[in-house]
Amino acid sequence: MTLAAELARWQRRIRPEKRRTPLRFRDRSALPFFPAASLSGPVMLDTCAYIDALNGRMPIALQALLPGRRHLHSTVCLAELAFGLGAMEPDASHAVRSRATLGDLLDRIETRRTVSLPASGWMAAGLIAGVLARLQGGGRATRRRFLAGAAIYLCARTAGVTLLTANWRDFDLIDQLAADGMPGARLLCYTPEPLQAGGS
Repeated sequence: MTLAAELARWQRRIRPEKRRTPLRFRDRSALPFFPAASLSGPVMLDTCAYIDALNGRMPIALQALLPGRRHLHSTVCLAELAFGLGAMEPDASHAVRSRATLGDLLDRIETRRTVSLPASGWMAAGLIAGVLARLQGGGRATRRRFLAGAAIYLCARTAGVTLLTANWRDFDLIDQLAADGMPGARLLCYTPEPLQAGGS
């Protein structure tokens, strides 16, 4: 299938020309939140889930389900983690620790477990993000966040794994646009624990 045909297929799915009003967030009770919904099968962590796990903010009962499970890793999340490292002030008090922590994390990720989007996937992510940027408003940071979120969502969908995230608001909107009739699109949301005193 050509790229133009792929884009046309996504336009038929999303129908951007028909969407003129902002999307409403669904009630939390309508979304798959841990522990009411549990984790099953292979998993992909959203960027915030990596950070919460490293900082002790992921619920202990949820984190206990992760070891031994098949993990796949979105290259978009890895880029976002690296971006945070590059944007960090070199003299920040936590810089050395953060570099070491990220290095240790990346050492444990096998290249064969990473998932990247093809050109058609990036076009689909761009279409989803563009519709959300138009409907929901927001500045450049919001538009970039929607693009990254849509790409991560589509990585998980392509791999057929559950996407674990605390960013339920963005992914609720992305899911409303992209999930209709789409196999393999599964979310599991969680609420982060409060940051402990002395945490970063």
